[in-house]
Amino acid sequence: MNHRSWWLLPLLLLLGFGLAGLQPVQAASGKWYRDNGNMMGSESKTVIKQLNDQTFAKITGHPQIAVITVTSLHDEEIEDYANEQFAKLGIGKKGWDNGLLLVLSRRDRKYWLEVGYG
Repeated sequence: MNHRSWWLLPLLLLLGFGLAGLQPVQAASGKWYRDNGNMMGSESKTVIKQLNDQTFAKITGHPQIAVITVTSLHDEEIEDYANEQFAKLGIGKKGWDNGLLLVLSRRDRKYWLEVGYG
């Protein structure tokens, strides 16, 4: 598996197990991804955008998913970083618990899936 696409498997598994209950959420910035870690190919970015803009837009509650990649967490805990970014970006619809944020750190070799709690 290409080292740039190692994160795609957990994302696809997550979407496969809960597609009916999960929908990509457009962050307040208008982008569904932030690839600071330079880990996402153009195809992955297109798929995430299409999931949010087309597929998930048809689901009641309009769930949302966003992806952030970073080069390093600089000694910050990935759970804390993900929680902070989730709140800052406003992913999901208030009261629906339908936001999902996948954070991947390249050098730290860590990933975290942050979900909305309403």
